[in-house]
Amino acid sequence: MESGATIGHSLHVPALPQTAKRIPWRNKMSNHVDVTGANFEQEVLNAEAPVLLKFWAPWCGPCKMMAPVVEEVANERGEGLKIVNVNVDDAPEIAAEQGVRGVPTVILFKSGAKVASLVGAQSKGQLSQFIEQNL
Repeated sequence: MESGATIGHSLHVPALPQTAKRIPWRNKMSNHVDVTGANFEQEVLNAEAPVLLKFWAPWCGPCKMMAPVVEEVANERGEGLKIVNVNVDDAPEIAAEQGVRGVPTVILFKSGAKVASLVGAQSKGQLSQFIEQNL
């Protein structure tokens, strides 16, 4: 028997192979870093620039919708803002330590200290305003 799901009465959606690649909710940019428990302190707490810590998951629709918004804001701010990504499925301990209860969540750090957080998908204007108000 094939694995997968049947939707309705006749549409069968096959399961993805175990080797399916996860697609993160961002493009590769020089100021983007993926973190785990092993490099969190170095990349976030010891960062010279302010850090926008993004919590996401590959199954999260709003995370995918917010991807271009974060890209635009990151491009506009350039090297003045470091974007750090945490996949909550791969690093649940970081999400728990930071009190993340839903994705997408962004947390702004400045000089190693947590400044503010924002939960849910945001527009470009909302995200830009959040960053400006808290830096």
